[in-house]
Amino acid sequence: MNKKRYRLLYSIFSITIFSVIMFSAPFSTSALVGSDVIAEITPEIPGPNEEVTIRLTSYAIDLNSSLITWKVSGKTVLSKNGAVSYTLNSGASGSKTTVEATVVFRGSTLVKTILIEPSTVDLIWEAVDSYTPPFYKGKALPSSEAVIKIVGVPDMKVGGTKLSKEDLTFSWERNFSALPAFSGYAKDSFIFKTSYLNTTETISLKTSAISGGLSAQKISTIRTSSPFIIFYEYNPLSGINYKKNLGEYFSLDKDEATIVAEPYFFSPKNALSLDLEYEWKINGTRIANQDPKNTLVVRKPAGAIGNAFINLSIESKPRLFQSAEKTLNINL
Repeated sequence: MNKKRYRLLYSIFSITIFSVIMFSAPFSTSALVGSDVIAEITPEIPGPNEEVTIRLTSYAIDLNSSLITWKVSGKTVLSKNGAVSYTLNSGASGSKTTVEATVVFRGSTLVKTILIEPSTVDLIWEAVDSYTPPFYKGKALPSSEAVIKIVGVPDMKVGGTKLSKEDLTFSWERNFSALPAFSGYAKDSFIFKTSYLNTTETISLKTSAISGGLSAQKISTIRTSSPFIIFYEYNPLSGINYKKNLGEYFSLDKDEATIVAEPYFFSPKNALSLDLEYEWKINGTRIANQDPKNTLVVRKPAGAIGNAFINLSIESKPRLFQSAEKTLNINL
């Protein structure tokens, strides 16, 4: 009887020990799957000849103890334990670079393949209703509540052939808000009015090939400007002398002079528009009914000496914050 009990106890003890050993055995991973490792690319949409970093992350395995081998276009460029990232140049626009990251963890192997196809898109904008005088060589800048047209100009190639806008979709954002009404197939431009509440407008465009795989992105910040006035002298024979800004001082060395005011960056794009209100003053006295309204004839009284002060204020009536003021000190 005692021998039977001893054998039974021995059997129970053996089963218990075996169970502990089984549950204490080292972890054995099954075959790795693609979702076990994530490849993150920075920047997410690389442009031409740009530094690109690919980083591997995983919540399923320990990458730091894994052997990771990186290949670029079939050539091994790095192989060591814990090599979780690799940085390379994206290459020229229209090129294709294949990057392979092979991860070996506890006898299981996983290969991540990343295709880098750099492309670009530029943003070109114009303030379509901002006034500048003839022969002005600079760019018309937008003031508060000015109208801006912005155009996306992509440089995207497939097999060496440049894609047209009809091959692309355009996704526009303004101040980080999507613009679905202006986005879509071949929609490479849109027009908007700047807000009087903001001094900047941030425009983002993402273009994608309809065939898939190829994308480019661009962000542009447009700053609004304050409109201003510049005085020029008009000559009956040669016209307005745009080469000489009268500044704040002018010597009247003849009987009379014609002063022309140019309202830079006001809207609309017409110095004589009914939307623009001019108010001229000489020594504080208002001078009404100027024709044209951006011109003032100054006459020197006989024997007069000293100074006269011409003041002009301009306001765009439909727009809250489009106004400017300028004073010209005339030495008689």
